[in-house]
Amino acid sequence: MKIGILTMSHGVNYGNRLQNYAVQFTLEKLGCKAETIKNYTNQKIIRDSSIKERLKNKVIDIYFNNNINIRWMNYRLRSKRFKDFNKQYIKYSNFIISKDNIPKHIDDYYDYFVCGSDQIWNPEFPINSHIDFLTFVKEEKRIAYSPSFGISKLPEYCKKDYKKWINGIPNLSVRELAGAKIIKDLTGKDAQVLVDPTLNLTKEEWLSMAKKPQFTVSNKYIFSYFLGNVSDKIKNKIKGIAKQYNFEIIDILDADKKHIFSTDPSEFIWLLNNAELICTNSFHGTIFSIIMKKPFIVFERNDKYSSMNSRMDTLLKLFNMEHRLHDNINYTKSEVFYMDFKKVDEIINNEKEKSIKYLKKCLNL
Repeated sequence: MKIGILTMSHGVNYGNRLQNYAVQFTLEKLGCKAETIKNYTNQKIIRDSSIKERLKNKVIDIYFNNNINIRWMNYRLRSKRFKDFNKQYIKYSNFIISKDNIPKHIDDYYDYFVCGSDQIWNPEFPINSHIDFLTFVKEEKRIAYSPSFGISKLPEYCKKDYKKWINGIPNLSVRELAGAKIIKDLTGKDAQVLVDPTLNLTKEEWLSMAKKPQFTVSNKYIFSYFLGNVSDKIKNKIKGIAKQYNFEIIDILDADKKHIFSTDPSEFIWLLNNAELICTNSFHGTIFSIIMKKPFIVFERNDKYSSMNSRMDTLLKLFNMEHRLHDNINYTKSEVFYMDFKKVDEIINNEKEKSIKYLKKCLNL
């Protein structure tokens, strides 16, 4: 059985690349041949927005210090290393699709089409279009596997189209409770809430693809992974923890540091797994902290994408880890570095079983 995966197929976002691999891995483990359909619709938007924001925020600094070329070269190296990761781990179609260019007879290429996961249904992303709802193939071949809206409420301008597109998908699942409510309110349909597919792989399966980065890593460090703008208050809080316990800080998105900034997804997993503490506002940063059973602190996003916090709420509630939110921590040593992961495997196994059961039903396995 051959499956076509429709998701954000490229870019330099760790969560995006690793969830893509996880969907492929999950389908292959079910005995299917799976490949990602190359999707270059407005490819510039796929690039990690947090990186662009950070570079934009340093315009004045770049002007006076004349390091625009350095940061641009660092970004190009990062892009190359992500492309190398894709070549090694992601199986792609030999054709390209976009909302304005749909290959003829594409319906005949695959037995089923899976859209998901990640925020492919987020209307705030200019890349979003009807193809993310698989409108170009027969309805009976459409499967929504844990896609995310990324927001808790749909804007009015897209409701008509979304209702039409979602109604055309017989097999519906989403990644967060807010997404299920959106679908229910919009169409009256029930959508199953499934975890992100990265949770389908065990810690050992993820570590089998992890690799030590090319730069020198100290024995003890805090792994910092923040999307979007990071306030001085948050930066100072992390610096304070690092100073108190004599830890280094590895900021994975520091565009000034060539070797750190060009870390690929395999190295990302290694760095996260070997950290003493993870500080993040990233959904996937939190997920991998849970998978690797590493202590973490979650900071809410306070930028134009703060509405994405709904998916984080669903995740933390599932694992009973709401206490890991920044505002809920007292910052004593025992609270910061101790977490009880005893029930994590049980929860993951239960949720994984739901996901596999859903896919088997959709694929008639």
